[in-house]
Amino acid sequence: MRKKHCFNILLAVLLASALLLSACVSDDTQGSGSQQAGDQQTNTSSSSTGSDVSDIGSNSASGVGSNSTSDIGSNAGSNSTSGAGSNAGSNSASDAGSSVGANIGSADTPLSPATENGGFTVYFIDVGQADSALVDCDGHYMLIDGGNVADSSLLYSFLKSRDIKYLDYVIGTHGHEDHIGGIPGALSFATAGKVYCSVDTGDTKAFTNFVKAVNKQGLSITKPTPGETFALGSAQIEIMAPINFSYTDANELSIVLRITYGQTPFLFAGDAGRLEEQDILAAGYDIGSTVLKVGHHGSDTSTTYPFLRKVMPQYAVISVGKDNIYGLPTDTVLSRLRDADVTLFRTDFNSTVTCKSDGKTVSFETEKGAPLQGDAIIQN
Repeated sequence: MRKKHCFNILLAVLLASALLLSACVSDDTQGSGSQQAGDQQTNTSSSSTGSDVSDIGSNSASGVGSNSTSDIGSNAGSNSTSGAGSNAGSNSASDAGSSVGANIGSADTPLSPATENGGFTVYFIDVGQADSALVDCDGHYMLIDGGNVADSSLLYSFLKSRDIKYLDYVIGTHGHEDHIGGIPGALSFATAGKVYCSVDTGDTKAFTNFVKAVNKQGLSITKPTPGETFALGSAQIEIMAPINFSYTDANELSIVLRITYGQTPFLFAGDAGRLEEQDILAAGYDIGSTVLKVGHHGSDTSTTYPFLRKVMPQYAVISVGKDNIYGLPTDTVLSRLRDADVTLFRTDFNSTVTCKSDGKTVSFETEKGAPLQGDAIIQN
């Protein structure tokens, strides 16, 4: 009897111990689970994700915002301006993109792969009272006009200093010396793929030398066809004029072309006057552009209000000689550009003007001076 009682006591002790041990294990398991969940929650809401969000916000506010604000602020006192500058205080990246492309589409328009990987630069070369621009897109080059005969050595040196030995296209917008005179100098250093001009005959010595330089490379002058398009790297070029080849005024026979790189079109107006501008408008071309190379050095026979309203440029460049005898650019054209609210560059003030595009925005650099805006356009 006593043995049975002792056995019952021992069994009760063992059961109690087992229950106690089970309770401890259960508490440990729950504690461990709570700790693990707590640790996970802490990690999720603390420095890891939290700092990432903070960094993104900081970068958006101080990175994009301060850069845009800094660029805008520096424009007033520097020789450089950018597409963001036209936002006048906007510090969002999307605003900077849409400001440059406001009149030609949304900044969200997809770019071609080549545009995203390449680069685009236009050099508005200071050739005095004349015209010349070199376009570089993804390492492909196009020369638009070449200044006067006296600028031949300048064009030669300009290409040589950049080791540009091949020009995909050479365009003489029309037969006047101040546009084709210096092209032989360029062709003395570089070979050309194709040469355009609105005329293929002329009776001046400058034009004769131009033709000889072209023929020496085994080429002949190609007269453009309105609406003709071709590529320069990832940029697209459309020739819009001349449309009417019966004009006797050589200026009205100017090649007018539009270069589109991403969302930043550039319009080169040659010496086109009122008649040719009317032809272009009547043909229904899309001439909306971010940058306008102003026609005929700022003569009041060009850049008429109807034409300018369709182009709606944010930036304009006038290639003109300092204190020239023609009184160009005229106050009339300067007033039109002021009214259009453009930012104006002039080679007589700024010397060679360099414009770069990333396909969404454009930026400018000058050899000297600052661009003109508002009333300053007509007060200088």
